[in-house]
Amino acid sequence: MASPGLVAWIVRHGGHCKPTSAAGPAENRHTAAMLLRRSALAWALCLPVAARPGVLDWLNGGSVGRALPTHDLKFLGAAPDPLATLQLVDFWATWCAPCREAIPKLNALHRQYAPRGLSIIGVTQEKQELVERFMKTVPFHYPVGLDVEGKLHESLRIIGLPYTLFVGKDHTIVWRGVPSAINDELIERLLKDAGPRT
Repeated sequence: MASPGLVAWIVRHGGHCKPTSAAGPAENRHTAAMLLRRSALAWALCLPVAARPGVLDWLNGGSVGRALPTHDLKFLGAAPDPLATLQLVDFWATWCAPCREAIPKLNALHRQYAPRGLSIIGVTQEKQELVERFMKTVPFHYPVGLDVEGKLHESLRIIGLPYTLFVGKDHTIVWRGVPSAINDELIERLLKDAGPRT
């Protein structure tokens, strides 16, 4: 545990947690709000998985009612259905255990709801070679996109994984949370709100 007065936060990258001081060059300094959010993330990473969703939802950006930022994802394999009325965008990483645990559930949701207009997209900012190697051992039945330069992650301030958004036809975010919070009742309601396929 950090000593009193030491402002630290934990960044999970490649399985390593690194404390970072607020002091340093001007370009490395962070606002008090950013430090507060990152300190909360440090505590969240120490909590049991079941206790994390609400904390991660608070830490990440992408408010309901806001438009999903424009992005240029590189898809490995099939691209998303352009006629879908509702998109589920799941931010994940190969090193993230809860992300890996969510993949079978997302595969099942894809099989069940794709014919009715739901398009699921897995988004990661990891290197293509690493993701392709992972996909050889873990099947994905839905499109996987690479956020090559991390622009979508950055614009949404994604700092906690997994993180999921539902996006309507008009590219507006209609729900945000984690895969474990998604159920049939939620999807049925969002599909109804989205309207029929055109």
